[in-house]
Order: sequence, then structure tokens, then C-alpha cells
Amino acid sequence: MRAVRPWAIAPAVVLVLAGCGEVTPGAAGTPRDASAVIRPAEMVADRESVAPGDVVILDFPEEDFVGIGYALEQEVGSSWVYRYLLTASDGGGDPGWQEAEEGLEVPAIGISDPVRVVIPDATAPGTWRICTVAAAEIVCVRIEIVEG
Repeated sequence: MRAVRPWAIAPAVVLVLAGCGEVTPGAAGTPRDASAVIRPAEMVADRESVAPGDVVILDFPEEDFVGIGYALEQEVGSSWVYRYLLTASDGGGDPGWQEAEEGLEVPAIGISDPVRVVIPDATAPGTWRICTVAAAEIVCVRIEIVEG
């Protein structure tokens, strides 16, 4: 899977937050948002173990529309490290990703729930979490990445 800029699939999604600006996820090497919490009842992954390159379906039981951007963070010791920005698709295009970098912005675009995200090919095995980026409360779901 090649890296795709978040705005590259924007025409393929339902635009519900037009004109709301952009969200800057945060610096690589730190948690994307220190207030993020794992809430499996609010954000559900279709499976707990995935391999690099796999598509994960995320469901939000109480939401109809969700954001296009998601942070993929690796558990390192007792903290989380922001490694990738995932760009979701609701079926109208391919999900994408890119490595985390300082000042990376995510368009504030909403798409229909459930959404699909792809795990980058170079993702190391271990415990990771997928977190919302542009939401009132940042929620996450834990996943285990295994060798493919």
C-alpha cells in the first residue's frame, strides 16, 4: 500500500463538515493527544489482531458520521507513540495512510459510519491503538498487530 495524502480521497466521501477547517494531529514520537482514552463501546474494530496491509473496519455504535482522519499509535513502555495518520474510507475510495510528521493537517471531513482504515505495510508487530483525530472527545480502540 502506498502512502496517500488525506485529501486525495476527499472527493469519494460524503462531505458533512465543509468549511470547518483542519486539525493538526500533533508531533510524531509523542501521543497524538494525551487526553485520548480507549473506549471499546464507542469505537469498535472488526477484529483485535491484524497484519500490516490489512483493512480494519471501525464502527461507532452511536454515530452516523465520523471524521476521515485517525492516528495509529504504538505502545512503547507505558506510553503511546504517534506513528501514522490513517485516512479512512466509507467505501467510496481506498483508505490511505502516511507517516506522522510535524504540522501534518487533517481536513475536517465527515464520512458515513462504519469506516475502513488500512494498517501500513511497515507497521511493526505489537500493541497499537487507533484513535479519532477530529472529534469532541478523542477515543481509541486497541489492536494487536501480528506478522503478516
